[in-house]
Amino acid sequence: MFTFHGFGTWMPSHNIGYVHRTKGIQSTDSNIAENYHQKQKQAIVSFTSEIQKELIQASLNAMDHVPIRIHGIATELTHVHILLSWNTQTQWKTIRTSLRSGLSRHLNNQLGQKTWFARKGSRKRVRDRTHFDYLKTKYLPKHAGLKWFENIS
Repeated sequence: MFTFHGFGTWMPSHNIGYVHRTKGIQSTDSNIAENYHQKQKQAIVSFTSEIQKELIQASLNAMDHVPIRIHGIATELTHVHILLSWNTQTQWKTIRTSLRSGLSRHLNNQLGQKTWFARKGSRKRVRDRTHFDYLKTKYLPKHAGLKWFENIS
């Protein structure tokens, strides 16, 4: 499962801390957050319902270009989760990069040019079928934004 956060939405002032790209998870730090805000070149990106619709559509369109199968998508104002699988030797970093690029390209074409996402995004490896079922039936549905789920007959 990949998660992409809107640009500027997960700052060091976040109540559960933040992720530093070279140091990992760090405690909340309002001083560093203020420094980050002063350096930002654009406003924070919130995923409105219009953007959430576009994120879902772009994710589904990605299956035509990236060898993936999407099982579920859940959006929030600050991020999107995409539960997916693939049956190739392609590394997860390559898949994540391709998917993020496709989402950005789609949003730029539909809604205007900007930096839509925080750097890279994160991943949560699905451990087994029980974990997959939990993510698909419990974790993703509890999100407040728009959702899409694969319909398997």
